[in-house]
Amino acid sequence: MAAAAGKLFLIEVESSSPGTYNTVGGMRSARLTINSQPVDITTADSSNLYRELLAAGSVRSVAVTGSGIFEDGTGINRANTVALASSLALNNFRITVSGLGVFTFSGQITSLEYGGEYNAAETFSMSIESSGAVTFT
Repeated sequence: MAAAAGKLFLIEVESSSPGTYNTVGGMRSARLTINSQPVDITTADSSNLYRELLAAGSVRSVAVTGSGIFEDGTGINRANTVALASSLALNNFRITVSGLGVFTFSGQITSLEYGGEYNAAETFSMSIESSGAVTFT
């Protein structure tokens, strides 16, 4: 597989119109992590007290983080609206990893931070956690 430019890694948030997504612009870095938390079933009867894991019993999730230069636009404005809606607000997200595919899931913006220094551009960072099934195409 050929190398891909990081700028092609896209974080998109669903708009108020279902099925329509807006790209969160100004991204300078982004990361997607696929998590698989094991379920420990170790007991006093486990062989030599070594840890035992439940086969196919992991708790799976996707975590996305991104940061960049703040650009006022539809995507970041929608992310801001979703983040402020409530601590339990779920929204749909689409993450494109160039050369690999697209992850689509319902999730929650768990952190949205804005910052700025007097002699630099305004910045932002965000974190998203999945809730429910994740599709990959």
